[in-house]
Amino acid sequence: MFKFLQTRHVTEFADSISIDLQKVVPPAKSHGLPISSGKQQLKLEKLIQRIVIFSAANRLNLYQRAKFANSLKWSMKESGYDHNFIDSILRILLPKM
Repeated sequence: MFKFLQTRHVTEFADSISIDLQKVVPPAKSHGLPISSGKQQLKLEKLIQRIVIFSAANRLNLYQRAKFANSLKWSMKESGYDHNFIDSILRILLPKM
């Protein structure tokens, strides 16, 4: 009906990013600095690249971007990530959209 209100693909993508982020930085190790090793940094850059490709392919509007951010944030909270870590990661990921 209204394409700009469709967010299912956005929330599914946010959940997949959250799952992949758990592989890069497990919730138990999320206290302190967001990314500590070069290996983690490389994997995070791959996640960022996936986000850039997804947002370019889907041309997300403001509502869909907000839905992505909210879905990712709550998914990370439910996984047990530290609040400061979540904010740090979102500050890194969201401008890339």
